[in-house]
Amino acid sequence: MALALTAMVLAAAYKVFIEQQKLVKFSVETVHANESFRKVTFFMGEDIKKATRIVRPTPVPLASASELITKVGTIMTVQTSEIDPRIKFDSSLGTQIAKRTHIDYELELMPNFNEDSEEVPVYRLIRNAVLDEEDGTHSGQRQVIAENIQDLIIYRTVREPFKIHSLSEPSDRMIEPRSLSETGTGNNIIHVKMAIERDRYKKEKGSVYSVTMETSFYKRGKEIFLNP
Repeated sequence: MALALTAMVLAAAYKVFIEQQKLVKFSVETVHANESFRKVTFFMGEDIKKATRIVRPTPVPLASASELITKVGTIMTVQTSEIDPRIKFDSSLGTQIAKRTHIDYELELMPNFNEDSEEVPVYRLIRNAVLDEEDGTHSGQRQVIAENIQDLIIYRTVREPFKIHSLSEPSDRMIEPRSLSETGTGNNIIHVKMAIERDRYKKEKGSVYSVTMETSFYKRGKEIFLNP
């Protein structure tokens, strides 16, 4: 009787231990994903907010946004320029620009990914920042922002607030306003869709725990033109 009771207690304790282990594992995975999202929103959000020019992504029609897919390579490029009114309009960077920061976000396959295998492709996000100053000083920095990315799509949409019609009758309207659900958001808003998965153990295949995020960032910097 005592032996059976001891076995029941041990079995219950083992079950509780396994459940607690799963809970801790899930918590660690969630923390890892949230930390990656935090870094992406911090760096990318600050870079876009301060940018004076968005080089890429190129705006696409709203109807085409749903067809975009994850691709390796440079997915976003922004520039931030600072003007010094003490400089004559002959800066080596153009007009009165004292310094310019050029930032590229690149998506690349994880180093240990084998393209010939049946593994699910995962990526990492790289931030390359290059600072050029008017006196010729040049410096750069490369850092990994996030890893284990399943999907990452960054895009802008063309804003088309009106439809143009031909006039065939007196009651026809040449310009027809479009609702916000039908028109894009314009050049200054960048949309981000992202999915991050947990670390895979050994050679796991198929779907694993992942978290998705959709957000948008707004460029507040004023465009600087060479011939204002």
